[in-house]
Amino acid sequence: MANLAENASLKRASLTEKEFVEKNYPLAKYRKILPEKEWEKVATLLARGGVFRPWSEAFDPQGNLKKGIPKIHFWNERLARSRNPLNGKPFHGTVKYVVAQEAFGGLIEELDQDFPLVLITHKHALHTQSRTICYEKALHLLPQPPLVINPRDAHQLGLKEGEMVIISSRSWPEGLTVRVTISERVRPGCVAISHHYGHTQHGARSLVVRQGEEVFLGGKRVMAGEKLIPNLRRAAGPAVNSLSRLDESLYSLPLVDLVGGIPDFSSTRIKIHKYT
Repeated sequence: MANLAENASLKRASLTEKEFVEKNYPLAKYRKILPEKEWEKVATLLARGGVFRPWSEAFDPQGNLKKGIPKIHFWNERLARSRNPLNGKPFHGTVKYVVAQEAFGGLIEELDQDFPLVLITHKHALHTQSRTICYEKALHLLPQPPLVINPRDAHQLGLKEGEMVIISSRSWPEGLTVRVTISERVRPGCVAISHHYGHTQHGARSLVVRQGEEVFLGGKRVMAGEKLIPNLRRAAGPAVNSLSRLDESLYSLPLVDLVGGIPDFSSTRIKIHKYT
């Protein structure tokens, strides 16, 4: 925020704005991290809810954008003339809602009827990326991620806050053990787990690394001869990728968006078992 305020050349907040921010924003308790003049610019940013420019900087007198994309094409002729190379069906040339399906058209919702809940993933604010599993302070605060479930689904399944359960998918029937947290942050029919945990590498297992003491930042602290000393904390928690739906019509490769070719992270369905 200090960088944004500085780069936007914001003025220092008035005494009234500064007092309002310090009284009402929890972030203000960390204000001593910054020099006072920088904090006063951040207070300006917070009091206004962001950085805003005059209308005239974005649009000309005729209402046309001065910057940005001058034209947007809603129809892609090249895409419309292309075909799915697996099943021969033509692609649609514009935005279209398509239900989750395998490469050859099998509908996930029909194939996975025994798995009633849609699993989504998210980035927890303490970690942000998968590689931050090595951040010890974040692990201390949140050693394992919970399964976030809507109160309506929790009531229907007889689940309580903090209860341990096993979740499984069609592609991973063995299941993973997770702790439940009940929240309105997910809609009914959905559950969510952050994706930073359950590493099988990234220091979670031993590796033979020649001259490892020179390669790794930890030096001798993380190496025993030519073997990396595993940090088992990095393997803790469920690896949500294990549950991800595989495309059984395509040699059990990961399910993908056939137009963009990217993995489909939002079509895995799961069921919840009581932990015994």
